[in-house]
Amino acid sequence: MPNGEVTKKNGNGDKKVKYAVIEADDADLKALVEANLQNKTLTPFDLNKATMPIGGATAWEVPTLEGSEPAKEIRGVLIFERDTRSFWIDDNMDGQQPDCRSDDAVHGYGVISDSGEPIERECEKCALSQWGSAGNGSKGQACTLKKILFILQPDTLLPLVVFIPPSSLGVINKWLTNLFSFGKLFYGVELGLSLEKVPGNGAQYSRVVPRVVRELDKKEFEQVKKYRELLIPSLRVKAAEEAGE
Repeated sequence: MPNGEVTKKNGNGDKKVKYAVIEADDADLKALVEANLQNKTLTPFDLNKATMPIGGATAWEVPTLEGSEPAKEIRGVLIFERDTRSFWIDDNMDGQQPDCRSDDAVHGYGVISDSGEPIERECEKCALSQWGSAGNGSKGQACTLKKILFILQPDTLLPLVVFIPPSSLGVINKWLTNLFSFGKLFYGVELGLSLEKVPGNGAQYSRVVPRVVRELDKKEFEQVKKYRELLIPSLRVKAAEEAGE
């Protein structure tokens, strides 16, 4: 049966699909991951990324072999998630790397002023992570907090990256906490991420809406667990380490 082929519907009416990682032979998958990722790190920018729209649109742009395609919902298994922080001295970012950043929202590395030297700092104690530090009457933080989701999809061996903006952080964090509250592991379910249009201050914006599509069966869960053990070491990297410190 081809990977990604529909098998049957679950109780919610969602069609169940097969995952390439779950269907793969254990030894073959381990050999493939180790051969390609041994002693390497994967940053979110090495992986395919889903693009969140602006202006309150409700379709993602998801990369495929034929190019990006719109999708009303992203479905997959969340294998890893982490909070990050980014700060730019100049508001005109223009595609530049952050002047200071953190890959765990705990330990940052970089400069926070034109005259500063790159150093490590604790994000919680940094003035730029405090509410209201964004200036211009804003209640926001000068140092942007985002969550990165690494989502395994049916037809791929590497996860899709989804950046969750500050406006959707509360929704995602509450959803993850709710899973924990009911004794569910986040990588033990198939999730769906859709978008809703929300009115803002003078403009509409898109907000992420998560849901549980279904729980993984025992075989699927065990295979995802093995896959995580192989892949996650390559996804863990601190900003200072990446900078060569």
